[in-house]
Amino acid sequence: MAKFKLKAAKGESSRAIILSFHSKWYESLRQKQFTVVFRKMGPKSFCPDVMYAYLTRPVSAIVAKIQVPRYEVLPIGEAAALAPQGLLTEHELRDYGTTYSELVVFWIEDIRMASAPITMKKLVADFDFWPSSSFIPLSKSGQHTLDSLGHFV
Repeated sequence: MAKFKLKAAKGESSRAIILSFHSKWYESLRQKQFTVVFRKMGPKSFCPDVMYAYLTRPVSAIVAKIQVPRYEVLPIGEAAALAPQGLLTEHELRDYGTTYSELVVFWIEDIRMASAPITMKKLVADFDFWPSSSFIPLSKSGQHTLDSLGHFV
């Protein structure tokens, strides 16, 4: 029997994505200390309005659901001016995007932590999930499934 997939197939995408974060961001995420997230790549065919935060080892789980009221691709200089809102220095952000002329900026709000984090073990076993270095677009049923499993509060 084929596993149910969270990832959207062509034409069935929600406006939600899974984004991977290094586990060092857990406390800052839990305490809602930043308001922007930077990435080298982001969706081109839609503007996400929801982001699920997957934290890498040792956490290895989806731990939060985050609203994305604004999403833009900005020149590196404009993005660097926003670095403090992402708990980074301008130098750190420029180092991160060193070979890129533009960065994707997600403005975030309403961070809801999972009362039941969705573990990598569960994600792999039930949904054939593997974290992405960029982002994973979710199907509508995938988004509903994560909401049901995570009990985001």
